[in-house]
Amino acid sequence: DSHDTGADKFILLSLSHPAAQVREAAAANAVKAIKRLGDAFPLLELLDDPDFHVRLKAIWALGMAENEKAVKPLTNLLKDPDEPWQIKYIAVEALGLLKAVKAGEEIAALLKAGNYCLKTVAAKTLGELGYFPAIEALVETLAEADAALWTMDLKAWAARSIIILSGEEPCGDPETWTAWWETNKARILAEGIIKWCAKRS
Repeated sequence: DSHDTGADKFILLSLSHPAAQVREAAAANAVKAIKRLGDAFPLLELLDDPDFHVRLKAIWALGMAENEKAVKPLTNLLKDPDEPWQIKYIAVEALGLLKAVKAGEEIAALLKAGNYCLKTVAAKTLGELGYFPAIEALVETLAEADAALWTMDLKAWAARSIIILSGEEPCGDPETWTAWWETNKARILAEGIIKWCAKRS
């Protein structure tokens, strides 16, 4: 109705307010406005905002708004070596919400990142997206993860995604799945590639 439209326009105008706190609050509340008006441009502009917290809120809102126009700029954030890990982390979460399978390659590259938080969110999201080409990298990530307590989330999400992508649940402890993979690799890849190509066609 007219009340909602007026409120939506006010929120979108507030995204360009000179005060960072106002922009941050507007970004956090922009999801419904973006969905109703279908205009993600004001939020997309905030991806280059000078304020770190404004950028985080804008990235999350773009994912929650499920606006396809956000996929490419969010994917570009993952490619930038100068972006802070927190920005990339939220961008991966947002791409997961957007079901952005086309960003799978860039998300999979984060499995090689030095930051365990980035590795973990990548391992989680690749399974959620059903990004089959990442299965071998996930097996390698699982094998390379050390026994430290703080890597448990990484190993758990990598194992979960391997199960989703392979359609199988290997026996034994996840640390021993390398042997299972070497035994079944050719078959799983052959079957998976056929299914993957069928989905993409």
